[in-house]
Amino acid sequence: MSLAMTFSRLWQHETAWRFVDALAPRGFGFLVHTWLIWRFGPESYALAAWTITTFGLLNSFIPDPSGYVLLASTTARAKRRINLFTPWLWGKTLIGVSVTLIIALFLAGTLIDKAPPGAALWTLAGSTAFAAAETLWAACGTNRFATGHLIVWARWGVVLRIGALSAGLAFDALAEVGIGEILLVLSAPTLLACIVALPLPRVGRRSLIAGLITLKRYSLWTQANGFLLMFMAQAPIFFAGTSPTLPPAATGQLAYVVRVLNLFVQPLTILQSVVVRDYARLKTVTSGFRLYRLIYRGTGLLMIAATALFAWFAPSIASTLWLIGSGLALFTSFRFEFALLNALRDVRFLSLHVFLPATLIFILIALPLHKSVLGVAAATTAGHALLTVLLILQARQRIVTESKSI
Repeated sequence: MSLAMTFSRLWQHETAWRFVDALAPRGFGFLVHTWLIWRFGPESYALAAWTITTFGLLNSFIPDPSGYVLLASTTARAKRRINLFTPWLWGKTLIGVSVTLIIALFLAGTLIDKAPPGAALWTLAGSTAFAAAETLWAACGTNRFATGHLIVWARWGVVLRIGALSAGLAFDALAEVGIGEILLVLSAPTLLACIVALPLPRVGRRSLIAGLITLKRYSLWTQANGFLLMFMAQAPIFFAGTSPTLPPAATGQLAYVVRVLNLFVQPLTILQSVVVRDYARLKTVTSGFRLYRLIYRGTGLLMIAATALFAWFAPSIASTLWLIGSGLALFTSFRFEFALLNALRDVRFLSLHVFLPATLIFILIALPLHKSVLGVAAATTAGHALLTVLLILQARQRIVTESKSI
């Protein structure tokens, strides 16, 4: 098969565009954040990075049934669920933006005071708009995938992001602007596209009941696990931004490094669905899973190497980076076991026997040390280590393999 024919088949293949739609926001975000920290410096970048992180934490905490339109068996049923769940999506986004701004005004005083005169409000507005646009885009992508119209949407996503980045670069070259104004320009195309693509929200009794039933049956435990994972990974950034003693430049550097480390994880979340599907079909871990396991283990090693590189570039926060990076790398290396346990579809068991104990240990360590970013980073490492051990133990007990161990 020629290269042209292979490219043509991929161009028309919905699964390929599903990968593009999932990875494009991360790639775009990496380019944007790299440009911003290079262009404005870590001190000016800190407030924007902290605000986007805080919105992400709140967004993962607020329950939302809209992602479960994929469970619809027909396109017509998927469209009905989209109409029912859209008010939940908008409500979650607006609450996330509002609470993020309130938290920033009360807790991020050091970052706001260090911002240039008049720039803080623009930075807060641009950061929340950028974070909200990416959240809404992900939901729209899920809707399009459920209704069989993902390819066009994903292609437009690539075009809009290239256009937004070009417009941001031109805007920065032609005018004296700050980081907030640039973020508004970068987020405008995708945000407007989402507003047009989403149906008009109709708040009513049917929408409320449908959302509550879906949360109870499917998504509440899954979202709780996702929030706990994100909280352990992002807590050092949140507490760094609220610390009156840590320089904003250190907060900016820390936020950028954690974002890059999390970039390694994104392809694994897509691979997780493949592992879940294969194990659900085969009912056992065969030799064919060896490649999946190696990918997870190899990604953990790459994260350690990236952590070492960033610690060398930022010696003032090297200890904090090593603690966060080693904890994330350890857990990432064993996300293969996490994927296998997810295939059992007993999310409540995972929450109560794996995530809850690890989170309690993390909180017990972090609370007395919350004024020290290094202490919170140590708590993060301990939480990830315990989470990894519990996952391995549960996988050895509950996962069927061809040999005696995984």
